[in-house]
Amino acid sequence: MRFVGVILFLIYIVVPLAIRFSATVQRHLIFLPFLRYPYDIDLTKPADLGIEGAVSLRIPTESKMELGAWYIPPKTLASKKFEDFPLDSGHPVFVYLHGNSGSRANGHRIELYKLLQELDYHIITFDYRGYADSSPVPITEDTVVTDSHNVIRFVEEKKRRAIAIYLGPFSWNWGRKSCSCGNVSSFKMP
Repeated sequence: MRFVGVILFLIYIVVPLAIRFSATVQRHLIFLPFLRYPYDIDLTKPADLGIEGAVSLRIPTESKMELGAWYIPPKTLASKKFEDFPLDSGHPVFVYLHGNSGSRANGHRIELYKLLQELDYHIITFDYRGYADSSPVPITEDTVVTDSHNVIRFVEEKKRRAIAIYLGPFSWNWGRKSCSCGNVSSFKMP
Protein backbone atom coordinates (compact mmCIF):
# COMPACT_ATOMS: atom_id res chain seq x y z
CA MET A 1 0.00 0.00 0.00
CA ARG A 2 2.91 2.32 0.75
CA PHE A 3 4.23 1.81 -2.81
CA VAL A 4 0.89 2.92 -4.27
CA GLY A 5 0.98 6.02 -2.04
CA VAL A 6 4.46 6.94 -3.35
CA ILE A 7 3.34 6.49 -6.95
CA LEU A 8 0.24 8.61 -6.39
CA PHE A 9 2.34 11.31 -4.68
CA LEU A 10 4.69 11.40 -7.66
CA ILE A 11 1.87 11.52 -10.21
CA TYR A 12 -0.37 14.05 -8.47
CA ILE A 13 2.13 16.26 -6.63
CA VAL A 14 5.68 16.03 -8.03
CA VAL A 15 4.86 15.88 -11.76
CA PRO A 16 2.42 18.84 -11.71
CA LEU A 17 4.89 20.91 -9.68
CA ALA A 18 7.70 20.06 -12.09
CA ILE A 19 5.53 21.09 -15.03
CA ARG A 20 4.40 24.29 -13.33
CA PHE A 21 7.78 25.54 -12.12
CA SER A 22 10.32 24.15 -14.62
CA ALA A 23 10.74 26.05 -17.88
CA THR A 24 12.83 23.18 -19.23
CA VAL A 25 10.08 20.63 -18.61
CA GLN A 26 7.50 22.97 -20.16
CA ARG A 27 9.71 23.52 -23.23
CA HIS A 28 10.20 19.77 -23.68
CA LEU A 29 6.44 19.20 -23.50
CA ILE A 30 5.84 21.76 -26.27
CA PHE A 31 8.86 21.35 -28.54
CA LEU A 32 9.84 17.76 -29.26
CA PRO A 33 13.12 17.85 -31.21
CA PHE A 34 14.25 14.67 -29.46
CA LEU A 35 11.58 12.72 -31.38
CA ARG A 36 13.83 12.24 -34.40
CA TYR A 37 12.18 10.10 -36.99
CA PRO A 38 12.93 8.81 -39.47
CA TYR A 39 16.35 8.07 -37.99
CA ASP A 40 18.42 6.90 -40.94
CA ILE A 41 17.73 9.72 -43.41
CA ASP A 42 20.54 11.74 -44.97
CA LEU A 43 18.98 15.21 -44.98
CA THR A 44 21.59 16.46 -47.45
CA LYS A 45 20.11 14.19 -50.16
CA PRO A 46 16.38 14.95 -50.43
CA ALA A 47 16.24 13.47 -53.94
CA ASP A 48 16.90 10.05 -52.33
CA LEU A 49 13.46 10.36 -50.73
CA GLY A 50 11.79 10.54 -54.14
CA ILE A 51 11.42 14.31 -54.34
CA GLU A 52 12.28 15.22 -57.90
CA GLY A 53 14.79 18.06 -58.29
CA ALA A 54 15.05 18.78 -54.54
CA VAL A 55 18.19 20.53 -53.32
CA SER A 56 19.59 20.70 -49.80
CA LEU A 57 20.66 24.11 -48.55
CA ARG A 58 21.70 26.01 -45.46
CA ILE A 59 19.89 29.22 -44.54
CA PRO A 60 21.90 31.58 -42.31
CA THR A 61 20.28 33.18 -39.28
CA GLU A 62 21.03 36.56 -37.75
CA SER A 63 22.82 34.85 -34.86
CA LYS A 64 25.42 33.24 -37.18
CA MET A 65 23.75 29.84 -37.01
CA GLU A 66 22.19 27.82 -39.83
CA LEU A 67 18.89 26.21 -40.66
CA GLY A 68 18.90 22.95 -42.58
CA ALA A 69 16.49 23.36 -45.49
CA TRP A 70 15.37 22.01 -48.85
CA TYR A 71 14.35 23.80 -51.99
CA ILE A 72 11.87 21.79 -54.06
CA PRO A 73 11.12 23.20 -57.52
CA PRO A 74 7.72 23.09 -59.24
CA LYS A 75 7.09 19.99 -61.35
CA THR A 76 7.54 21.95 -64.59
CA LEU A 77 11.06 22.97 -63.48
CA ALA A 78 12.09 19.82 -61.58
CA SER A 79 14.20 18.31 -64.37
CA LYS A 80 16.49 21.36 -64.65
CA LYS A 81 19.70 21.96 -62.73
CA PHE A 82 19.93 25.27 -60.92
CA GLU A 83 22.82 27.53 -60.01
CA ASP A 84 20.39 29.66 -58.02
CA PHE A 85 16.76 29.30 -56.99
CA PRO A 86 14.48 30.32 -59.88
CA LEU A 87 11.90 32.02 -57.67
CA ASP A 88 11.22 34.52 -60.46
CA SER A 89 9.56 31.87 -62.65
CA GLY A 90 6.09 33.15 -61.77
CA HIS A 91 5.13 30.09 -59.72
CA PRO A 92 3.94 30.75 -56.14
CA VAL A 93 6.20 29.86 -53.21
CA PHE A 94 5.07 27.65 -50.33
CA VAL A 95 7.15 28.00 -47.15
CA TYR A 96 6.50 24.91 -45.05
CA LEU A 97 6.67 25.46 -41.27
CA HIS A 98 6.52 22.02 -39.70
CA GLY A 99 5.01 21.09 -36.37
CA ASN A 100 6.61 20.36 -33.03
CA SER A 101 8.28 17.00 -33.68
CA GLY A 102 10.31 15.15 -36.25
CA SER A 103 11.98 16.85 -39.17
CA ARG A 104 11.27 18.01 -42.69
CA ALA A 105 11.84 14.39 -43.79
CA ASN A 106 8.81 12.84 -42.05
CA GLY A 107 6.77 10.65 -44.39
CA HIS A 108 3.55 12.67 -44.28
CA ARG A 109 5.54 15.84 -45.00
CA ILE A 110 7.27 14.22 -47.98
CA GLU A 111 3.86 13.33 -49.41
CA LEU A 112 2.69 16.94 -48.99
CA TYR A 113 5.83 18.23 -50.75
CA LYS A 114 5.13 15.90 -53.67
CA LEU A 115 1.53 17.11 -53.88
CA LEU A 116 2.57 20.78 -53.78
CA GLN A 117 5.23 20.06 -56.39
CA GLU A 118 2.59 18.53 -58.67
CA LEU A 119 0.54 21.72 -58.19
CA ASP A 120 3.57 23.70 -59.47
CA TYR A 121 4.66 25.43 -56.26
CA HIS A 122 8.20 26.30 -55.30
CA ILE A 123 8.64 24.79 -51.83
CA ILE A 124 11.04 25.89 -49.13
CA THR A 125 10.98 23.60 -46.11
CA PHE A 126 13.32 23.78 -43.15
CA ASP A 127 13.95 22.60 -39.62
CA TYR A 128 13.99 25.10 -36.79
CA ARG A 129 17.20 25.49 -34.81
CA GLY A 130 17.41 22.59 -32.38
CA TYR A 131 15.73 20.20 -34.84
CA ALA A 132 17.40 17.69 -37.21
CA ASP A 133 20.50 19.15 -38.94
CA SER A 134 19.92 22.80 -37.99
CA SER A 135 22.19 24.46 -35.43
CA PRO A 136 21.59 23.11 -31.93
CA VAL A 137 20.05 25.62 -29.50
CA PRO A 138 17.48 25.44 -26.70
CA ILE A 139 14.17 25.97 -28.49
CA THR A 140 11.78 28.73 -27.49
CA GLU A 141 8.86 30.42 -29.17
CA ASP A 142 11.17 33.34 -30.00
CA THR A 143 13.76 31.14 -31.77
CA VAL A 144 11.02 29.44 -33.78
CA VAL A 145 9.48 32.76 -34.87
CA THR A 146 12.94 34.18 -35.64
CA ASP A 147 13.75 31.13 -37.76
CA SER A 148 10.49 31.60 -39.67
CA HIS A 149 11.42 35.24 -40.27
CA ASN A 150 14.85 34.25 -41.51
CA VAL A 151 13.35 31.85 -44.04
CA ILE A 152 10.81 34.41 -45.24
CA ARG A 153 13.63 36.95 -45.61
CA PHE A 154 15.65 34.36 -47.54
CA VAL A 155 12.75 33.85 -49.95
CA GLU A 156 12.24 37.60 -50.31
CA GLU A 157 15.93 38.04 -51.19
CA LYS A 158 15.82 35.25 -53.78
CA LYS A 159 12.72 36.33 -55.67
CA ARG A 160 13.11 39.00 -58.32
CA ARG A 161 9.47 39.89 -58.94
CA ALA A 162 6.20 39.88 -57.06
CA ILE A 163 4.92 36.37 -56.46
CA ALA A 164 2.59 34.87 -53.89
CA ILE A 165 4.21 33.43 -50.77
CA TYR A 166 2.16 31.00 -48.70
CA LEU A 167 2.94 29.76 -45.21
CA GLY A 168 1.62 26.39 -44.15
CA PRO A 169 0.30 23.96 -43.16
CA PHE A 170 -2.34 24.39 -40.48
CA SER A 171 -0.96 22.81 -37.35
CA TRP A 172 -0.40 23.37 -33.65
CA ASN A 173 2.05 26.10 -34.68
CA TRP A 174 -0.56 28.34 -36.31
CA GLY A 175 0.09 30.93 -33.60
CA ARG A 176 3.76 31.05 -34.59
CA LYS A 177 2.79 31.48 -38.24
CA SER A 178 0.45 34.30 -37.29
CA CYS A 179 3.24 35.93 -35.31
CA SER A 180 5.56 35.54 -38.30
CA CYS A 181 2.98 37.01 -40.67
CA GLY A 182 2.29 39.89 -38.35
CA ASN A 183 5.92 40.93 -38.53
CA VAL A 184 6.38 40.36 -42.27
CA SER A 185 5.22 43.90 -42.98
CA SER A 186 8.53 45.14 -41.56
CA PHE A 187 10.46 43.26 -44.29
CA LYS A 188 11.76 45.22 -47.26
CA MET A 189 9.64 44.24 -50.23
CA PRO A 190 10.78 44.87 -53.82
